[in-house]
Amino acid sequence: REGHRVLGADTMRIPAKSEKTYDLVYSPMLTGPTEGSVRFVSAQLGEFWYALRLDALDASAAVVPEMVSEVGGARGSTTLDIENPLDEEILVAPSCPDNPRNFIVAPPSVTVPPFGVGKFRVTYAPSSLNQLETGTIVATNEAAGTWTWSVSGRGAEPTKLPATDIFVTLGQTGSGSVSFQNPFHDPIYVDVAIETDEDAGVWEDILKKRQGVHVDGFQVVPIPFKFSPRAMTRHEATMVITTKSAGDTLTWRYPLIGIAEAVPKGDHFRIEGKARRRCEMGLEVFLHGLKVDVPIEHYTFEVVVPESEKHHLRKALVIKPLMASLTPKTRSLRFAVAFRPKRAVSCSIDFLVNKQSGGRWRFPIHLEAIEPEIDGTVVVEANVNEKAEAVFSLANPDPEACAFTAYFTPDSPAEFSVKPNVGTMLPGKSPETPLKPGADRGVAVETADGGPGVDLRIRYRPKEYGGDRVGKLVVTTKENTWVFEVMGTTPEYNVPVATTKLNTRIDPSVDEALKVAQRRRRPGTIVRENLRAENYTSRRLLSKTPGHEITPKDLMDTTRSQFN
Repeated sequence: REGHRVLGADTMRIPAKSEKTYDLVYSPMLTGPTEGSVRFVSAQLGEFWYALRLDALDASAAVVPEMVSEVGGARGSTTLDIENPLDEEILVAPSCPDNPRNFIVAPPSVTVPPFGVGKFRVTYAPSSLNQLETGTIVATNEAAGTWTWSVSGRGAEPTKLPATDIFVTLGQTGSGSVSFQNPFHDPIYVDVAIETDEDAGVWEDILKKRQGVHVDGFQVVPIPFKFSPRAMTRHEATMVITTKSAGDTLTWRYPLIGIAEAVPKGDHFRIEGKARRRCEMGLEVFLHGLKVDVPIEHYTFEVVVPESEKHHLRKALVIKPLMASLTPKTRSLRFAVAFRPKRAVSCSIDFLVNKQSGGRWRFPIHLEAIEPEIDGTVVVEANVNEKAEAVFSLANPDPEACAFTAYFTPDSPAEFSVKPNVGTMLPGKSPETPLKPGADRGVAVETADGGPGVDLRIRYRPKEYGGDRVGKLVVTTKENTWVFEVMGTTPEYNVPVATTKLNTRIDPSVDEALKVAQRRRRPGTIVRENLRAENYTSRRLLSKTPGHEITPKDLMDTTRSQFN
């Protein structure tokens, strides 16, 4: 058999002098015409070949039950499944090409395992009231084909809308806003008002125009308001937005919740420790201006941390209350604090105490954790102007893969480098000791408790002889920090021991001859003898002889005869 998704039996037995029907199954995944063939081969009858003309038509869309959503309010949604018919992983991108305004698909892409099921969500955002709106969801993969769903929805009047919280210091005025979106294609005119049982001046809308506010189709506008708390209690109000739609009045009611914060009294706390070391302490906070009118009132507390440290401090900082509730005699609350950071951290957080009937106290706390102790020492040995490496495996204590950064501190010698300096640690199990102290040149150092992580290569290339070089290697992840001392050494220099090849001893016969020559020499030195006038040739030639003067010509002839 040949052809896309043409299925059938591999063998067929036909009785003598008879005929039999062969069944073919065509299960295409991709639409459009294609070709195939079927061959029947028999040792007695020979070969029979049949051409197939195949045409895959579009499958009918699966019908999804009708969804109902509030116009401008709570939205209805449904979850759809994608079944993977292949033995390999596929990536599918679902969308609603014909009506993306009313039907929102998330996530934009879905990974489906082999023969598995992937899921995505379709949310209905109505743009009309009591009218049916439709769309088609399409999910396509080049190898697996196309899935289609027919979706529909109908808009209903809004009922419950999300509340807007605002926190303002007692005796002061703060402002907030409610984001209102026109859910219709056409512009509308809305009226805005605030309903409350509070005293006048606590809540106030600050729109210059409260009647007939123009809002374009699908436009989002902020509706501002003011809040001025006068007691440490919970203040409530409702922002009412109304409009006319098809002759009916459509109303949106947004709850407003105002909480008064106590006036800061300058109370600051500081928690200090060392990374990977547990620090425990007691924390007592005074609730200035607290007033409890019932025998027992519950309270809650929360910690507001910077976004960059939220994941780390979720496990590193634990605060437990030591008092279950508030009473009329309560003036302060006590808490037990345990701080065990996995890495160095320096940040400020806010510790908030909330009274059930309203009122909040804010206490700033500064967290400071210094670098952890040295986790181990790695020794790298290299000759001058030669490069050497030491490799060790650092396990990941977290069960999930995480990004890491490895670097040498600025005060480390430039002869050190580490590769890779960024990457992803494979997931592992939590070891008690991250690294065995010590390492040898070119030998991997295993962690005490195994688990995949990352292999780090430390390179050392000394430029001159001298003492050992010491650097500090830091490896950080989102939740952990490791510090290693790296020591670079050079091999010990051994002075070579060489034997002389020159014989400095005088042969006895030569020594005897020299002694004989010294005895035969006249007393005095050779230099002194040569300096005498009678032994100096030029002086002797230039001297006067009785009865004869040497002329220059005679001097020249005498000199010439000496050279000849």
